[in-house]
Amino acid sequence: MKSVLGFILGLLGSVINLFAGLFFAGLFFLVLFAKGGLADLNVSEKIVNFAGVLSIWLIVLAILFFIVGILGFAFSAKMNRRDNSKVRRGGWWCLILGIITINVFLIIGGIFGIIHSREKGGSKVANVKVPQSKARQYVQNIQQRQPKVARNP
Repeated sequence: MKSVLGFILGLLGSVINLFAGLFFAGLFFLVLFAKGGLADLNVSEKIVNFAGVLSIWLIVLAILFFIVGILGFAFSAKMNRRDNSKVRRGGWWCLILGIITINVFLIIGGIFGIIHSREKGGSKVANVKVPQSKARQYVQNIQQRQPKVARNP
């Protein structure tokens, strides 16, 4: 069964992760420019080295949040399907990604996805009747009317 609430919360958490990635990338460039300015001001070597290490951590965090944000979109989309196994898988992955980035929206969305995947009413294959074109219906009607004739070898 679809988990619309889990899907929406997962998308919201993914957007927050992407904005957090942008924030950390902005801080990375700010610290990188500040590090260049500190070297010119004859500041202690320890402070310059700390700025270098801080810039490395900031870029790692920015990349992590970007990747988790993109994966969060993909796994949130799985929770918007009728297939219970895909909803459950998307819920578990959103839960894991939310724990990694401490994102409450992804965690709650993943929990809703897992809960909704256990409800009855969903099926392994969606029982949705797809509308057919008039030409396709005409061909199927003709095929059903014609008797099956065995071919001689």
